[in-house]
Amino acid sequence: MFYNLVLDENKEAFEGVTIEFSDVEECKWYSDAVELLSAAGILMGYEDGTFRGDATISRAEFATITSRFTGLLLDGELPFSDVPDGHWAYDYILTAYNNDWITGYTDGTFGLGKMIIRAEAFAITNRILG
Repeated sequence: MFYNLVLDENKEAFEGVTIEFSDVEECKWYSDAVELLSAAGILMGYEDGTFRGDATISRAEFATITSRFTGLLLDGELPFSDVPDGHWAYDYILTAYNNDWITGYTDGTFGLGKMIIRAEAFAITNRILG
């Protein structure tokens, strides 16, 4: 999704930059997108050198991708009881919250480890695009 939002002239800025993950073959349908978004610092992969392109992602991971794509907005603090200050995705979730892209659940949690569902991903993306 995010690869398709990058303007062609911005894609040209990353031509020739190669980011390799041990599990992303050139023939994968998403390899160009992964390479560009990794070169742009939006996708990071995992510590073991993999990308895990066929795996589901968590709400925290999706909030991270959206925030890296658009830039950080770090005012205030999160109202979610399940996101501690020191969590690796805290700033990214805060940015998504500050921009009104994400909401939590009625029990006051964000759902930190929950896998994001398609409807949530599209709702967040639509909010980003206005």
